Amino acid sequence: MKSIYVSTPARVSLFGEYSKLIGETLTISLDKLQTKIEVSLSSDNFHSAFSKNFNERIEFETLELDGKWSDYIKASLIVLQKNNFNLPYLNFNISSNIPPKAGLASSSALIVSVIKGISELLNLGLSKKQVADLSYQTETVELNIPCGYMDFYSCSIGGVQYIKHTPISGPSLARYKLPKEAKIVIIETGKEKNTEEIISKIFEAHKKGEKRITDHIGLEKSLIKEARTLLKYDALNLTRLGQLIQQAHKSYQVNLRSSSPLHDQICDTAINAGALGAKISGGGFGGACFALTTKEKEVANALASLSNLVVISSINYSGSKLERLA
Repeated sequence: MKSIYVSTPARVSLFGEYSKLIGETLTISLDKLQTKIEVSLSSDNFHSAFSKNFNERIEFETLELDGKWSDYIKASLIVLQKNNFNLPYLNFNISSNIPPKAGLASSSALIVSVIKGISELLNLGLSKKQVADLSYQTETVELNIPCGYMDFYSCSIGGVQYIKHTPISGPSLARYKLPKEAKIVIIETGKEKNTEEIISKIFEAHKKGEKRITDHIGLEKSLIKEARTLLKYDALNLTRLGQLIQQAHKSYQVNLRSSSPLHDQICDTAINAGALGAKISGGGFGGACFALTTKEKEVANALASLSNLVVISSINYSGSKLERLA
């Protein structure tokens, strides 16, 4: 029986994590953190999903959501059906080395993998942008999780991406490249984050007109503008880009108040070991940190005592892709 294998990268957010407030964001897709999925036709009259991470197989005939991890698959199937795709019963085998609830887009990578995998298996011909848009519908409409476009576009398309959030016409994109010597070191803190709770907290503070939130939004916009100018040049000033990342993390400390002593210690340690910049990935209040560096081994070694998971990654420019047929 035919099977297809798809891989989808994680991402870190350089700037603009709260994209619905800021209106734009800059992200980097990661080569070493990925969700991988095998999709095949089922010979039974039900869907089957196996998660290697949970060591659990779930079988289901209907697409009723029940609060389990398989809801991400069910919701993806619902969206495809609502977009007039007739789907047979399918098998899914899933594995991932993206830490969950760490601000690295683990749920987005799963949804993108499912929709990309189905498209490849059934020859639906979905483009990377269409996969991203359908994935966005899955999480925001069917799962009712408040989020922006950026995670889905980063996971589906890959690379260094500028994404402008335009509610009427949809997102607009620009892609850039970093020098080959530039690496991202990801440092997991073990402090899980609750995305819905975080977004609600920040949006409520913004609704009240708290100056610290408007200050953060203004700073992020200025950082994105300067970073995009830097990224346009072949001789990219990585040192200056690192300084902008440092300014962003400082705002997470002072304005958003979403950092922690552990996050700050990780970022300081990375800088002292030679990183050009380091900050929280995601909205803060838990989750991972990342560092931009050309001295990845020195930085990773310095951080080893602060985390059980330190990963050195190159940039993933391919996004979600078909790995092989079997």
